[in-house]
Amino acid sequence: MKTGSILVKLTFPTPWPVLHDLAMMESEEHGSSLQIKAFPSGVISFVVSDKTGELVRYISPRIMISDLGSTVAVIAFVWEESQPTKLYVNGVLVGDNPIDLISLTDRGKEDPVSTKHPEAAVKCREFVEMRSSVFTARVSKIDNSRRILSVDEQLEQLRQSIASLSGLFVEVSNGREHFLGHIATDLRALLYYKGNKFITSSYNPLLLRLAGLYGIELPVYFISANPIERFGIMDEATHTIDDPLLSTIRFDKKQELGDLCDCLGQRVIRVRFSGMEKQEIKGLSLNEVICAVATTIGSAHYDEAIPLEVDFIRNLFVGSKEGVLMKKMIMDLARVAIECAKYLLKQISNEKSKP
Repeated sequence: MKTGSILVKLTFPTPWPVLHDLAMMESEEHGSSLQIKAFPSGVISFVVSDKTGELVRYISPRIMISDLGSTVAVIAFVWEESQPTKLYVNGVLVGDNPIDLISLTDRGKEDPVSTKHPEAAVKCREFVEMRSSVFTARVSKIDNSRRILSVDEQLEQLRQSIASLSGLFVEVSNGREHFLGHIATDLRALLYYKGNKFITSSYNPLLLRLAGLYGIELPVYFISANPIERFGIMDEATHTIDDPLLSTIRFDKKQELGDLCDCLGQRVIRVRFSGMEKQEIKGLSLNEVICAVATTIGSAHYDEAIPLEVDFIRNLFVGSKEGVLMKKMIMDLARVAIECAKYLLKQISNEKSKP
C-alpha cells in the first residue's frame, strides 16, 4: 500500500443516512481513481485504485447528522505503510467511534438552533397559549372511570416514547423500512390532533399536552405551504407534494422560524381524482399525513375501507419517487419530534431545579 492522502469537499444528502447505497463522488486523474459511497448504515467508503488495481479501501465510522438538511464538510483521509488510516472532518481528526457531523461543522452565528433563537418565544406565542388553554382543559374533563396520570408519569411516557422513536429511526435509516409505519404510529401519539388549531380535536397528544401544561414553545424552521387557491399547477397536475423542509437548523433561505404546530397544520399534499372538478382538490396537512400513514402502513388500526386520499398516500409508498419524498418527510418529522421532546424535558428539568 502506497502512502497518500485525499482532500475532498462532500455534500451529505438528505435524508441521512441514505435509504440505499449511493455514489457520492467518482473521479479519475493521472491514472488513479477515487470512489466514495454512502451506505444506509451511515458509513462512507473510500476506494482508491490505479491501473494495477485497488490501492486502499477505507470504511469510515458511523456518521450522524443531528439536524436536517444537506450538510457540507471537508473530508480528508491519509494512509501510509504500516499505519492506520486517519480521517479528518473539517480539520478535526476523528477516531473509530461514531461522529456527529453537525458538531464538526461551522454553520455560522446568523442562524442559531431554533430552540435557542432569540425570537422563538415571540414566534411561538400564539400556539403556546393555545396548547395551554385547550389541552389543559381537556385533561380536566376526564370522567371518574379513568385515572388521570401524574405529571411525572406522563414525563416518563415521553421518555419512553423518545427511546422507541429513536430506535425505530435507526432501524429505518439502516434500510428496515417496514418500521416506517410504526414511526408514524408513535408520531400520531405524540403530535396528532384534528381540526384547525386544536379547537375541534378530541385528541390529546402527549408532547403537545406537556408543552401546553408547562407553557413551553416548540420552535422549528420550515417553509410555509401555498394555499390551494394560489396553486395554479393543480389545474393540470393530479397531485402535488410540498416538502416543508422541517428542521431545527435553518439550511434553506426560504425556511422561517415558527412553532411546530404551525408546520403540522401546513397542507403538504394536494390530490385531484378522476371525475372530480378542479375546485374539489383534496388537501392533507402534515398532521393528517401522519395519521393516514399510521392507519394505512402502521399498526394504529386496520379498516376494511379507507378514504381515497388516504389510499393514494398508501400507494405512494410502492416504488415511486414521491414515496421517497414521503418517507423523508416522515423521517424529518420524527427527528424534529425527538429533538423537541428532549428540549421540552430539559426545560421542565430546569424549571423544577429552580429554588
